[in-house]
Amino acid sequence: MYKINIKKNSQSIGSLQEWSQIGKPMKQSQWKDGRSAKELARYILNGNGDFPKEIEDVLLQIGCTKNKVFECEPEKETALIGVGKGRQHDLICVQDGEVVIGIEAKVDETFGDLLLDELSKKDITSNKVYRITSLYKNIYGDKPLNISNIRYQLLTGVSGILEEARQHKISKALFLVITLKKYGSYNQNKIDSNKNDFDNFISSISKFNIGNSSFGPYKVNVYTNVNLYVKHIEVKF
Repeated sequence: MYKINIKKNSQSIGSLQEWSQIGKPMKQSQWKDGRSAKELARYILNGNGDFPKEIEDVLLQIGCTKNKVFECEPEKETALIGVGKGRQHDLICVQDGEVVIGIEAKVDETFGDLLLDELSKKDITSNKVYRITSLYKNIYGDKPLNISNIRYQLLTGVSGILEEARQHKISKALFLVITLKKYGSYNQNKIDSNKNDFDNFISSISKFNIGNSSFGPYKVNVYTNVNLYVKHIEVKF
């Protein structure tokens, strides 16, 4: 079993009520039954101090040790290039000196706009352009932008977890997308669309894969000291 300790602002979280009071998203509309933030909280808390089995299986696959507790924080913000709000992780978990995990939870919500659409907005700021192009370069290098099928949240999510790994001086990072299929709460067509977007992202970084599996590890442009894993799982409940 992989033990976890959930805290926000030094306050422990052990129940859904405590998560709601301390660690829920800033927007109240995101905290409701059948949506990703609240269902992720339920899913993680159901482990009773351990990671749920589906996550443990992934950790075993990437060779994580079991003798250190994971320190987890919901709604953790990681500063990104440029001014303004950074990357907001649904849940970030750090095993000291070993691995940092960024969890992106979805029921059937999208991964945001395509980069092409973001850059085509009439009211886009120069800072947003700078952020997108810089994050892209940090992962893909100097090759021309190929942004027709890459979603903004996938770019910022991976960038955020790589930056967390660098800040913690940890050489292993996992960006984990969890689709939470709660009966009666999701649209399968939207889930299929998300899976296609995820697969497109994996295809876009495939040349950086130095491992023997589709989820890595990857060694991307400016983070060559970090073994990056990118994985998607579905959970039915």
